[in-house]
Amino acid sequence: PATGFGPDSWWTNQEQARTPVRLFKGNVVSRAQRAFFIDSRVYGSDDGPIEGLPGGDIPCFGDGCPTCAGAEGSFVWSPMTFDRMAPLKDRKYMPTNNVFEDVYAAHIMNKFEEGRGLWAAGGSVLIKGGVFLNNYIVAAGVSDQSGACFKVTKDSPAAFTIVFQDSLFISGPLSKEFFTVYDSGIHVVNSRWVVPTGTTDKFSIAKPKPAFGGNGNPVYMEKTGPLTKFDGDSDNEHFKWALPLAQGATSVGSTITQLADFTDFAWGGANSQNWRGAYIYSTDGFGLENKQPMLVAADRAGPAKDWGTLAISVSGADSIAKYIRAYPPEFLCSDSRRYGIWCGDGIELVHCPGYVKTLSDWYKVSLAPWKA
Repeated sequence: PATGFGPDSWWTNQEQARTPVRLFKGNVVSRAQRAFFIDSRVYGSDDGPIEGLPGGDIPCFGDGCPTCAGAEGSFVWSPMTFDRMAPLKDRKYMPTNNVFEDVYAAHIMNKFEEGRGLWAAGGSVLIKGGVFLNNYIVAAGVSDQSGACFKVTKDSPAAFTIVFQDSLFISGPLSKEFFTVYDSGIHVVNSRWVVPTGTTDKFSIAKPKPAFGGNGNPVYMEKTGPLTKFDGDSDNEHFKWALPLAQGATSVGSTITQLADFTDFAWGGANSQNWRGAYIYSTDGFGLENKQPMLVAADRAGPAKDWGTLAISVSGADSIAKYIRAYPPEFLCSDSRRYGIWCGDGIELVHCPGYVKTLSDWYKVSLAPWKA
């Protein structure tokens, strides 16, 4: 038991992969490859050299160590509420979220395409009041087998395991993108971005993860867009301090030419349609003039050059509803999906908050302006 292995060990019984944080507030990360990283192999709480391995002792840098901060796809955090005093066999689990408040990540550098402010394998993360400055990538994530039917907040779609509220994103010379279109849906609420002078010309607000083929969930924005495009920004405690940066920012008119770049998309074969499910959707036109719903999606022909590269734009609630009915996300809470459809012990699937009976109607319980 002292080694951290086996059913009677302290490590197994404290269930790190299911325990939510008690308090995560005011944390700061600067000049690192990763700021907040939910993944990797974790067998213990010691990050020192790993002893007794073939070939001699090695520090915990590579994929060959029991506790490894370098491997993605090895660990999933599915925060739950449960009775920690009950024996393992008697525990009942209910999903919950992890709340990160007033966190700050700056100058997050790239190495092997993994330099991110937040990488989350599962996690059910709600970031409130975050600031992300000059990150190579701000956020990307993968879905977990406990997450498709759980909502991080009551207003978030199910299976959107990363949620930002009242957060600010500022690009810089290191920046590639803010949001990665990938497996996990990302919900961005009442947040702003700034693209100041000095940002690389290869930057976009959103890009797909290289080799991603569209079999995932989109980016969903509400009351979110460029700083100064929303009433009250000059008085908002979360944003007003950054107004001088907006004065030297890339100009924004009736469109956002740096919104999306799907160049790195894995387009698949000639008959593949998965790529149509890769998109960024805004309930209010990203705060621009018309304020109507707007969707920007991957498209091989790329006619919407005023919104990005290899992109198509769809505007208006009726047209967008028709589009997303035809191309629902991959990870949803439905009888016709088989990944992660669970929302707590003893709860029937049809009673999960994100449940949809018909895939084509998923947006009616998930997205504004259609959801009740």
